[in-house]
Amino acid sequence: MNSKISIIIPVYNGEKFIEDCINSILKQTYSNYEIVLVNDGSVDKTREIIESFDNEKIRLFNIENNGVSNARNFGIEHATGDYILFVDADDKIDNKTLEILINKQKEYDVDIIRYNGYIQDVNGKFTQLDMPVSNNTILNSKKDIDKIIELING
Repeated sequence: MNSKISIIIPVYNGEKFIEDCINSILKQTYSNYEIVLVNDGSVDKTREIIESFDNEKIRLFNIENNGVSNARNFGIEHATGDYILFVDADDKIDNKTLEILINKQKEYDVDIIRYNGYIQDVNGKFTQLDMPVSNNTILNSKKDIDKIIELING
């Protein structure tokens, strides 16, 4: 089965980043996905930039500003995929990200996958983000999963 991924992107005043973000997703080698953009009351040109894309994979929802958590939850409610991937409006993802995630899900038969990302500074230098979980770790107890959720939420 070719599982569908719903990529949820909450965005507020993201005119400087959103085009690059969307373009990085549209270059994916894995093709069964949708992009659920939740415009959280932007007052800049975010909406116009998103609307300039003519692609059936993109679904735009314009809501009143209620914060990023509300926008993510709204995106979940309107997602049609088998899996959810959260991407921030200032993120770019590698063109094989979805393919790798789907393959890892099949390989390990897991419900949640977390992976490291990179931060690019103004000089173009990349630094890997670090989460206190080693690569290829499978967390299968409620305690393990609660610990990760606590770390993510701060």
